[in-house]
Amino acid sequence: MTESENAANRGDGRGPEEDDRDWDTPRPFLGPLVKTLQPYRRIILGVLGLAALLVVVAGLAAWTRYPMENTASLEFHVDFDGAGNGTYPNGARFSAEDFLSEPVIRRVFDENGLERYATYERFRTSLVVTSVNPDLDVLEREYRGRLSDSKLQPLDRIRLEREFRDKAAALRTSTFKLTMVRNERLRKMDRGLIEKVLRDILVAWADDAAKIRGALRYDLPIYSPAMLQKEFLETEDYLISADLLRRKVNRVTSSIDQLMKVPGIQVFRLPGSGASLPEVRLRIEDIGTFRIAPALSLIRATGLSRNPAATMRYIEDRLFEATRAQKLAQDQEGKVRGGLEAYVSTEKSMTSRPGAGGEGSSGGGRDLSAGMVIPQLGESFLDRLMNLAGSKGDAGFRRDLTERMIGSGLTQAELASEASYYRELETAFKNFRKSGEGDAGRAAILKEIQARFTAIIAEMERSLKEIQQLYEMISARNLQPASTLFGAEKPMTMDSKSAFSRSRFLALGVLFVGFVGFLTVAGALLHARFGGSRT
Repeated sequence: MTESENAANRGDGRGPEEDDRDWDTPRPFLGPLVKTLQPYRRIILGVLGLAALLVVVAGLAAWTRYPMENTASLEFHVDFDGAGNGTYPNGARFSAEDFLSEPVIRRVFDENGLERYATYERFRTSLVVTSVNPDLDVLEREYRGRLSDSKLQPLDRIRLEREFRDKAAALRTSTFKLTMVRNERLRKMDRGLIEKVLRDILVAWADDAAKIRGALRYDLPIYSPAMLQKEFLETEDYLISADLLRRKVNRVTSSIDQLMKVPGIQVFRLPGSGASLPEVRLRIEDIGTFRIAPALSLIRATGLSRNPAATMRYIEDRLFEATRAQKLAQDQEGKVRGGLEAYVSTEKSMTSRPGAGGEGSSGGGRDLSAGMVIPQLGESFLDRLMNLAGSKGDAGFRRDLTERMIGSGLTQAELASEASYYRELETAFKNFRKSGEGDAGRAAILKEIQARFTAIIAEMERSLKEIQQLYEMISARNLQPASTLFGAEKPMTMDSKSAFSRSRFLALGVLFVGFVGFLTVAGALLHARFGGSRT
């Protein structure tokens, strides 16, 4: 059969070439789809238009009804020494979080009546404090790019990191920015009140740091006259009161010794009396030596007591506590000594092994300083570097253990003296009770003891007040800045913008119109397939 006959039999009037091309070329998919949707085009366009119009109307309504978002910022700097290093003048830790601490924010919230504008939690979360240091930001970006180089060698990376830390330490700043962001959930607050609130936060922080945290005072144990507990001493048994006064004198003396280390305090003199801290310390020592010790001896010799059984229990309790503390100090010293010996023996065994930097290591046991013109970056060289780097920390670790051993030994000596004192007191008091000897001058002795106690307490109160005055004077001179803890010369800046996000709403609008169009097209196709077949 010829090709013309084949074409006639197909009845489509196409040649053989056209027939082959029809099988090789894919049929278009959108053609039948567009042809099917052709009768529904007006409906689809109308629905899409309505959806777009709905999006526009909703956007205009949101634009007009959405409130503004106000961002108020107040830049300030702190004026005390140590702020750049993260410490208060007395050495306590300082951070930007202190500005927004619970006591500070609560005080500002209550004093300004801010419950009319927002809840406390919402007000607290609207505040933020950031550090202002453009130079440090530039430095971080520079070194971040240099350290991200994958070809960087380990030693070069260590050098760059050390270089960055040194430069960053030199760029530490004491300038901060306090920001408050208010949105539509908060009642409108005028500009003057916002600036007052921000400045009140700084004032409240400075007050909290000075009075509560003690940032402008040395962190030392300074006692007030309240530590004497006059009412308790007057009602307690005579020997117990005298012993308590002896212990208080020791604590005050120890406090003065710590305060004496503050630079310049030994030359300070109180106005009026002209007393200095060394003179006050000498007076406290005299109270213990010439007032309290004779009173204790007199009480012990005469057995003067309101309640002998209670006095005996007190002596036994103090003896038990001193003995137990002495045993604990001995155990601690033994533990520290054993740890130091184990560390030293382990270190010796490691350095004596071949390859550990000793005589058996590579290099024939030569000194590191010899023949090290161009070192090879091998495993042995890196081990030596680590040994050299760790030698400083090793010396510090040994020194710390040694100091702990010495401190424990001194504590044992003090506790041994205390235990011996209470042991002798117990023996003397028991012997007096067994002898049962009376004393015709008991009333005179009692009067003398009470007079001694009155004089001792009065002298101690005066000395404690003088110590507090000297402490305040040296703190004000060495730690307090000239004016306040902070300064804010620049006025508050305020930026207002709508909380309505146009880009986000536009993206949601496009998605909404597309979703409506998809549903409309799907509905038209279903109608064309099933609705048309029923007709």
